[in-house]
Amino acid sequence: MYRKDTLAKFSLVLLAALLATASCLASEGVIEISQAIVEDEGGFPFTIAGAGSYRLTTNLDAGATTAIEITAGTVTVDLNGFHIVGGGPQAAGSLEKGMEFGYNGVYGAPATSVTVLNGSVRGFDAGVFLEGSGNAVKMVTASNNFVGIYIHPSEGKGLSDAPGFAVAGGLVENCKAVENAFGIAGIGIVLSDSVVSGNFAAGMPECQDCTITNNLVADSGSVGIVCSRCTISGNKVTGSLLKGPPSLDATGIQAEDSLITGNTILVSTGLGMERRWLLPTVPARRSARTKVSR
Repeated sequence: MYRKDTLAKFSLVLLAALLATASCLASEGVIEISQAIVEDEGGFPFTIAGAGSYRLTTNLDAGATTAIEITAGTVTVDLNGFHIVGGGPQAAGSLEKGMEFGYNGVYGAPATSVTVLNGSVRGFDAGVFLEGSGNAVKMVTASNNFVGIYIHPSEGKGLSDAPGFAVAGGLVENCKAVENAFGIAGIGIVLSDSVVSGNFAAGMPECQDCTITNNLVADSGSVGIVCSRCTISGNKVTGSLLKGPPSLDATGIQAEDSLITGNTILVSTGLGMERRWLLPTVPARRSARTKVSR
């Protein structure tokens, strides 16, 4: 009798523990992604078709295809310190005319309220490519891609084709874009506290309607920051220019219709700053605190 009671009590305790664990996992609601899970489900790309939180538990090696494709809104993808690796960029076209992005680390188009954070992506046409509003990329290192991080408001448009003063409402924060062709590009984004370094063609190419603040842009091949209708403040642009494609002007900051204030520009070749404007009533303005030297 005593033994039966003991076993019954033990079974109840074990059942309660299992239920508590299941309840905790359910409340956490995180869906895991690993190389094995992707392969079991038919291979890459791994498609996220439902809202929720997703977390990598291993590195992903996607080869010559997109690693993660997001078709739902309100999604968080936590790379959890892991790497997503591709087979090398294959992009054709240009940022100005619209990219043909075939292989991407994390791709969402359209994507609304998607957050990608805390890991690294390398070897793709775009490390992270998101089209839509309310998207964010945080604490991500993008390297050896054609474009490191690219946030765009509308499907099927290049940066220069987007409507005037379009606002995507995106955020790029505490990221690194290192040794890509182009570092970070976007429309209507806040780009802050990031390092954009060693990008062969340009650090921040063809940004529009952006707030660009407190970033380090170093050793860009031709242009550090290219932006129209932007607020550019508190950035440091350093390093030699004229290493990239000859079609690009060698300039630390190249801006149209923008407010430029409190930046430090240290370049060894080319122009420190080039100011342009299309609308005479909204000229590019340079604060007395912006220091240009070589």
